[in-house]
Amino acid sequence: MKWDFGDKIDNNFEIRDIKQGGFGIVYLCYDHQNEKPIAIKTFQSKYLNSQKSMDDFTKEALTWIRLDKHKNIAKAYCVRDIDNQICVLVEYVGGGDLGDWLYTKKLDLPLILNLAIQFCNGMEYSYMKMGLIHRDIKPGNILITQDKTVKITDFGLAKTLELESEEITVPSDLSYIPSCIAGTYPYMAPEQFTGENIDTRTDIYSFGIVLYQMVTDRYPYSNKFSWKEMHQKESPIPIKQNIPDEIKITITKCLEKEPHKRFQNFSELKKKLTKIYFDLTGEIIIKESPLELESWELVNKAASLGQLNMYKESIVYCEKALNIDPQDYVALYDKGRALGYLELYDEAITCYDKVLEINSKYDDVWGSKGSALYYLGEYQEAILCFNKALEINPKCSEALSGKGISLSKLGEPIEAVACFDKAIEINPKSCSSWNNKGSMLNDLGEPLEEVITYFDKALEINPMYAEAWVNKGNILGLKMGKFQESLACYDKAIEKKPPFIYKILVTIQPSFRPDADDENQLICVYGDTFFSF
Repeated sequence: MKWDFGDKIDNNFEIRDIKQGGFGIVYLCYDHQNEKPIAIKTFQSKYLNSQKSMDDFTKEALTWIRLDKHKNIAKAYCVRDIDNQICVLVEYVGGGDLGDWLYTKKLDLPLILNLAIQFCNGMEYSYMKMGLIHRDIKPGNILITQDKTVKITDFGLAKTLELESEEITVPSDLSYIPSCIAGTYPYMAPEQFTGENIDTRTDIYSFGIVLYQMVTDRYPYSNKFSWKEMHQKESPIPIKQNIPDEIKITITKCLEKEPHKRFQNFSELKKKLTKIYFDLTGEIIIKESPLELESWELVNKAASLGQLNMYKESIVYCEKALNIDPQDYVALYDKGRALGYLELYDEAITCYDKVLEINSKYDDVWGSKGSALYYLGEYQEAILCFNKALEINPKCSEALSGKGISLSKLGEPIEAVACFDKAIEINPKSCSSWNNKGSMLNDLGEPLEEVITYFDKALEINPMYAEAWVNKGNILGLKMGKFQESLACYDKAIEKKPPFIYKILVTIQPSFRPDADDENQLICVYGDTFFSF
């Protein structure tokens, strides 16, 4: 999906400006519901076919959400799926980025040091919180509010230390992270060009270049060589400005070619800058402590983690929110959804029932309860819930689609197709409705070529919709004998690797299980993966 100026994303966020670079794109919007500006970051639509790009963006979103809240980091409010694209809703910073401030020459020496110390505060927090190494420090990723507060942004290239639990034991600042070559050439440390020995000192080198530009209003190298040779071999041009020698020495130390000669972490660099600032102004910048998440922020974090398939972690934050307010029905609902995705349907229904005791007019809850009942094989009860959702919101396409698949299980295919048709009429972008209609028409014995068009329509909307690839592959291989085309579909489905793949994927050349009670129960080995059906 590509949005343009003036469009309303999700019928609420009106686009006022668009910025893009790499594979990401940022929409600067006005949030009509909350009456405030907001930034929405996602990936460019041309990368919708790239699973790697989507995975990279998902990792960025997860990093941003787990950073929680600090004054010197641009706040990620939540992660949402909008029109089949993962989007991160981020704090809007109205003062521009550091590049804008450099261009308009708004910086004097005290302000330079003040901003630099704030930046160190943010980087120190991000490292202590989750071992974060940014890898793309540059003026464009240092936002500044109108009251001169630094907000670090854009974690698209960030890497975190491989830690298994949220209770992080802070590793040594010298811990190395193997990495591919990544960054922005003018700001990359020498070691980034080999992709080895990337650690927090890499970010310090990049920030050294930024500091040099802030002080001198120019770039520290002559640009006579390639980027790699310049960073690895060329000495910085001596600083000639009339500033304290301690500042020159500090910047030079940041720009050392050998990491062990630089400041070893941002705490060390901040300590040095703080002393220089005090000597110059007589003032001390107080360290900003992490801010506690409020109840609504805990709920947003839980929903975001659920959107990113981190269901167990999502439940933890739902429970934290419920400890503050046991009547928070949004937290209860999100907990139920996470339990449902973990296939704990009875527990999910318990959460939904608690929500309905508080707010019986919540159509999404009736729909989710219907889905849980469907997976428990309670099709009649599921239909009752979907009908309840449709009483509240007759245009709830998800409830119509859920009712359709429940009707199909009860042997009412014509009624099921009617539900799918109405769901598609309401929401032509509903991948599940197109896919479900294709499956239903296949069961009704409609021409296979026509059936495939419905799966193709779902894939046109979302090329990474794995279930449609599976269904299309099954028809191509098992019913049409087009084995190579079928195999290509399975490859696309496995690329996404959702949990359901391991339940429904079949091979184009299956062998019957020797102990199968039903001759339609198939088994296969696809690559190194075992599948049964």
